[in-house]
Amino acid sequence: MVTRRPRNHWIDYTATAVAVAVTIALLVGWVLVVALYTEAVWLLVLGILGLVGVGVVLGVLAVRLGLTAREVRRQGVFLDAMTHELKSPLASLKACAETLDRPDLKPDQHHELIEMMGQDIDRLTALIDDVLAAGRLADERFGTEAAEIRLADPVERAIARVRRRHGVPSDAITAAVEPDCRIIGDPPAIGTVLSNLVDNAVKYSDPPVRVRIVGTALGDEVLLTISDDGIGIDPRDRRRILRRFSRGDTDAVRARHGTGLGLTVAAALIRRSRGRLIIDSPGVGHGTTVSIRWPRAEGSDRESSL
Repeated sequence: MVTRRPRNHWIDYTATAVAVAVTIALLVGWVLVVALYTEAVWLLVLGILGLVGVGVVLGVLAVRLGLTAREVRRQGVFLDAMTHELKSPLASLKACAETLDRPDLKPDQHHELIEMMGQDIDRLTALIDDVLAAGRLADERFGTEAAEIRLADPVERAIARVRRRHGVPSDAITAAVEPDCRIIGDPPAIGTVLSNLVDNAVKYSDPPVRVRIVGTALGDEVLLTISDDGIGIDPRDRRRILRRFSRGDTDAVRARHGTGLGLTVAAALIRRSRGRLIIDSPGVGHGTTVSIRWPRAEGSDRESSL
């Protein structure tokens, strides 16, 4: 097998730098020659404009190169996280399957292993759903289907999935969503949003987990808050965590599995359902509150009174 050596880009960078330096030198020489030995003002102006143009192009290229390099680094971090995210549950599933094959296995151990396998499968399913959703965000129609949603229903389903995935007790996640909380949105997209946000609240909390979900109808709006007493968010990371492949830069965050896609997907789908996402945290170690405001579905008052 032939192993292809990685391309060395330093030659390309050096050649580009030399070409730029020569171009700038020629333009500067042009301006000096015209200024000293001729009286053609238009040639002098042309040289200065050329020099300014090259400077602008170089500035744009430098910015784009920096953004590209940052994106490449984020993608590298994402690939490392994906590898870990896939290997961990697969290794656990393999170990559980091998243990289930033992003839001396007790019934209670059998049941426990089945539950562990279910949690690993849920974790893999959630990971695949996030990757697929992130890939589909390029399609502007994704997440824009319009249907009236009674918000309490997807909240209950999200809680059930997260409880199973993390094995938390029933009182770890509490919900109080008013019946009048009805919105217009894409049901699968809203389900993905709620699953990601509730999963984050549990994942980034230390035992005992306490997550509170409250839905309130406020005039023409519906306000949903998801609060936890978890590890909180560093103020410097509050903007960055919404970017693709980005996560908080603290030891507590790095100790937990994640790909940096969940919040990106959730934020994009909330925007497409005409909602607003607000993330608030007093700081590291002081919990997080995620708030979503959606336009309230018209006719909610009339329907709730019937």
